[in-house]
Amino acid sequence: MLRQISCLLLCMLLAAVFLPAQNSAGNGAVTGVVQDASGAVVPGAKVVVVCSTDDTYPEIVPALVPKLKAAGLFVVLAGFPKDHIEAFEQAGVDEFIHIRANCFEVLSGIATQLGIS
Repeated sequence: MLRQISCLLLCMLLAAVFLPAQNSAGNGAVTGVVQDASGAVVPGAKVVVVCSTDDTYPEIVPALVPKLKAAGLFVVLAGFPKDHIEAFEQAGVDEFIHIRANCFEVLSGIATQLGIS
């Protein structure tokens, strides 16, 4: 349930910078590590938000994020698992969005990186 709420909130935040978002939580959401990015994203997507729990990220991120990056996606991680930030950045996570994040700065940064003005 918490993951579904987080996904909905992130969809609304991304809409603030004119990124149409699709919430897949609870509707065919990826529940494990996928073999390639095609199983995790909507066709035409520019950004993907990996939304799970801090406990599961160490298993998910190293396997999934490089595949998402290889597909040319900007990868956002929902949360801030402080013990793993450096490793997740090395895996390809571009941005972290979490309860203490400055949403204006995060969304502005995403928009700038994607060329949205």
